[in-house]
Amino acid sequence: MREKLASRLGFIFLSAGCAIGLGNVWRFPYVAGKSGGGLFVLAYLACLALLGIPVLVMEFAAGRAAGRSIAKMHESLVPEKKAWQLHGIGGFIANLVLMMFYTVITGWMLIYFCRMTAGRFTGLDAAGVGAAFSSMLGEPLTMHVAAVVVIAVAAIVCAAGLQRGLERVTKILMVCLLALIFVLAARSLIIGRHHALLGEAVNVAVLDTGVAIAAGLIIIPACFAFGIEPGQGPGLVFVTLPNVFNSMPLGRLWGALFFLFMSFAALTTVLAVFENVVACVMDYTGFSRRRACRVCGVALVFLSLPCVLGFNVWSAFKPFGEGSCVLDLEDFIVSDIFLPLGALAFAFFCCHRYGWGWERFLAEANAGEGRRFPSWLRLYCAYAVPLVVFAIFVLGLLRRFHVVQ
Repeated sequence: MREKLASRLGFIFLSAGCAIGLGNVWRFPYVAGKSGGGLFVLAYLACLALLGIPVLVMEFAAGRAAGRSIAKMHESLVPEKKAWQLHGIGGFIANLVLMMFYTVITGWMLIYFCRMTAGRFTGLDAAGVGAAFSSMLGEPLTMHVAAVVVIAVAAIVCAAGLQRGLERVTKILMVCLLALIFVLAARSLIIGRHHALLGEAVNVAVLDTGVAIAAGLIIIPACFAFGIEPGQGPGLVFVTLPNVFNSMPLGRLWGALFFLFMSFAALTTVLAVFENVVACVMDYTGFSRRRACRVCGVALVFLSLPCVLGFNVWSAFKPFGEGSCVLDLEDFIVSDIFLPLGALAFAFFCCHRYGWGWERFLAEANAGEGRRFPSWLRLYCAYAVPLVVFAIFVLGLLRRFHVVQ
């Protein structure tokens, strides 16, 4: 019998922890500020309600009904339809590729937390802070050791079990994360069938969006207050914000708290995704949990090397032209390929008879107490959602290759 989460709160925190990541902090505030502020947030919330929540409910329903990882989910739900197992293989690969670079970036957060706490940035001007980040990228041993620490933490936590390890640690990290968000924002200004799944999806979406908006309340006012232009991506977190902290009273303290918050945000994602990888390996091989954690941990120690070396030894490799590196390629594979195609596959799987089917999806989604997923949304979920997701997929490719702006 596959181990399940002990509580509803554990499921919500674990799901939100997987959704809450670095994009909430280094992408959302910048795009919101550049794209109209409040109007962008309203458009974002509309897309979340119309696309994100329906697809999230589909994922929850299929996963809960199967009681298996995505590797064997389709085999459990529609054993006679072998082609759907390709979706499971794609899901496993996507999680693995994500861990190849996310563990490295999480390692950066730990490095900067330690260096900020030690006062390594105190007194540096903007050029000095930028040089410190470039210097770190030129230290493959330092970056890989930090990534290995992150991988080891994930392996140890997941090896302890779903309830005693992953759920317990995720609850602690999420409580600390939300508390740190509150402090910083103020300074700047598996599941049982007891609950229907629409409410759970809404709770996860609210937590994820709340963190993104709170990150904006932390970053944008702080940048403008000290006359520093906010950017996006690694430059925002590792260059712009250390300059902000150097400009404010008790900046060393607030900087340390910020990078502690970033470490928690990244680590909650690492733990959830590592569990996905471990669950797939257990389903594919029949390994015990502890053995699967060891195998996945050792594999990721080596699989994280391309991302680390892409900034130094392999810096000549520029997959998308000048300024790109291995990290950009790995991010493209996950964000622009697997994520939209995965959402597209779930929409077809749950809404059409050649997949799992609408009736079975709806029965699972509405099992238990709470908000019911509306049955009258069938045509919308079956046709409109896939069409919009496919349009997003194509537009993402066109923008990546500079066909459109």
